[in-house]
Amino acid sequence: MFRIILFASFLFGSSMVLGQCMQLNCTQGCSDAYIGCTEISFSKDPGGAGVATYVWTSKIAYDFSWDSKVIIEFDAAISGRQEIMLAFSNNRRPWGDPYTDAVTIGYITKWNKVAIRKGMFADWIGSVDNYYLTQGQWHHFKLELTQTDVTIYIDSNPSIYTSGLYGNLPTTGYIGFIGYDNVNDRTLGTAKYTNCRITNEHKVTH
Repeated sequence: MFRIILFASFLFGSSMVLGQCMQLNCTQGCSDAYIGCTEISFSKDPGGAGVATYVWTSKIAYDFSWDSKVIIEFDAAISGRQEIMLAFSNNRRPWGDPYTDAVTIGYITKWNKVAIRKGMFADWIGSVDNYYLTQGQWHHFKLELTQTDVTIYIDSNPSIYTSGLYGNLPTTGYIGFIGYDNVNDRTLGTAKYTNCRITNEHKVTH
């Protein structure tokens, strides 16, 4: 059984094990592995104002030299100005590091926007404007990625957006969630994730 363990890595280098929080599925000849998912929660943290928390898979979660498609599903709920943010990275370097290779896909609450960015948050790849999620309610997200594009579904609706990735997605990488902590901002709120699942569809070889 292939087990993925997530860990939280703070900007200042400390980390904490959150336990087995993801379900990994393989298709076309792989054996499936189920990991019971506990809830991941981001909120105000005593570590200091403006701290970002990164929760990454501890092992490579996709490899497009072998995978034809990667499907990520999860449920998320937010309050305040907290965001729903998923990241794909090979080097897992944080925001502000000039060498970060992360592509991020998520919901920016203050702008009511679904965003796809490269360099963690540095540059825009694509977006959906004027998209509203209900605060405090669980929403189901499904992302289907190939090496060249991504399709986003929210709450089982038809795809809300398909975008090219234009060579920005690392060929192999880790998958993670990003949250924000700010002890001086009581309006920041909380982001919660559960029912996380990764499915890797492999290329057919003859």
